[in-house]
Amino acid sequence: MLNWAVALELDPTKAANEVDQLATAIAQRPELGWRLASDTWGRGLATEAATAARDDAFQRLALAELISIIHPENTRSRRLAGKLGMSLERQIDNPVLDRKVDVWQTSP
Repeated sequence: MLNWAVALELDPTKAANEVDQLATAIAQRPELGWRLASDTWGRGLATEAATAARDDAFQRLALAELISIIHPENTRSRRLAGKLGMSLERQIDNPVLDRKVDVWQTSP
């Protein structure tokens, strides 16, 4: 698993965003995920960080694909997945959360 944290210039000790590449136990494929503090939404931070992580995964790590597991009602994350060139692949049951989640996929 690779992790990046994005710190704000105003307060570099506060991590505003976390972007991960990980092998998810749910879908058994490399996953690109992100979390963003609500007070930093709307600044393009998640887009910039996730784009860099995606590019690193395909260029340096030579991964054949990435997926993102997104809650169906999370419109911001669905929009970001689209910006990253991902498309909705299918919906699966997440046994950890006991709910359905969407699997988004992209390849280089």
